[in-house]
Order: sequence, then C-alpha cells, then structure tokens
Amino acid sequence: MRDATYPMIFCSMGKTERFASLKDVPYKKVDTSPNYTLERAEGLWVPREELDEQPIYEGFLGPMWDGDCLRYETQAVYDILST
Repeated sequence: MRDATYPMIFCSMGKTERFASLKDVPYKKVDTSPNYTLERAEGLWVPREELDEQPIYEGFLGPMWDGDCLRYETQAVYDILST
C-alpha cells in the first residue's frame, strides 16, 4: 500500500474528524482499495488515481476524493448528503 499522503476526514452522524496521517486514525482498517493503474492506462473508466491503494475502514464508505483530502462517511451520512 502506498503512503496516504492526503489528510483524511471521517463523517458520522453528529461528528466530523480530520486526521493528518494513517497512524492517527482510531478506526479499524479492514482492507485497501484496488490499484487501477493498468486499467487506467488502457483508457478504461476507473476511480481517480488518488484513491488507489488507500485504506478502507470498518463502518465507513470510502475512500472518496474531496478535492484535497480523502473522505470517509457512514452510510447514514452518505444517504443524507445524496438526497
């Protein structure tokens, strides 16, 4: 996994937390997002490069790109923001 060089924002109901590095995140990491470098080189539509090989955390959707940071949201927050 590559270093998460982007700040991370975690949004849950009533709480938003910002972390500067992976070591500061208190949530359980359960996986890593795929690396789509080969598919991207073939011209296929895939998630943006900033999301390759980033941590996935239990109870959160994401990673999502938020312009200058990675964002993680609970399903409830995602549902509210998507309506």
